[in-house]
Amino acid sequence: MYFSLGIQADSPPAEVKSRGRAADIVALPALWFDLDCQNGEGTRRLPTRQEALDFLDFIPFPPSIVIDSGTGFHLYWVFRELWNLENQIEWETAAQLSLEFQLTLQEWAGRRGWQFDITADLSRVLRIPGTINTKNGEQREVHIIKLRPEILYNPSDFEGYLTDLIVKINKSGAGSVIMPREHLSCLLYTS
Repeated sequence: MYFSLGIQADSPPAEVKSRGRAADIVALPALWFDLDCQNGEGTRRLPTRQEALDFLDFIPFPPSIVIDSGTGFHLYWVFRELWNLENQIEWETAAQLSLEFQLTLQEWAGRRGWQFDITADLSRVLRIPGTINTKNGEQREVHIIKLRPEILYNPSDFEGYLTDLIVKINKSGAGSVIMPREHLSCLLYTS
């Protein structure tokens, strides 16, 4: 069982098995990261569970919530208030921040030799605490391991930490541009 982090303008039709589209997201309560850990499968280099928890101590902005997903951790940086995406520019700003935020964490992990997936799409769904993760044929309880309601963020709080890459994304997900931050003046925005 999963839940959508982004709030959708409308629910996907019941007969359609879909998490919805990123273009339909109208508000965000947080940023997130899906931090996978070693489970004896796959070819990606991943941290052990303890290494992953130690990595969280390295991050200069601690997550508000850490959830044990059964195969790793789901991390949430909760906003002080719901970020309403009232127009195309706000939507693009949120999509861009989500992607740059995850690229930053991925870059920091890469310095330790780890390879994390990017799960920055605004329609991302993650596991619900209190449910059972049956991935890989095992049953693991999904549960909260850290809840810090006093740690809240504004979207702008992450700006000083973001990777030197600039990523521009539009609502269709097409036309993304990745370039060094110093070339920002020549970046053309498409919609």
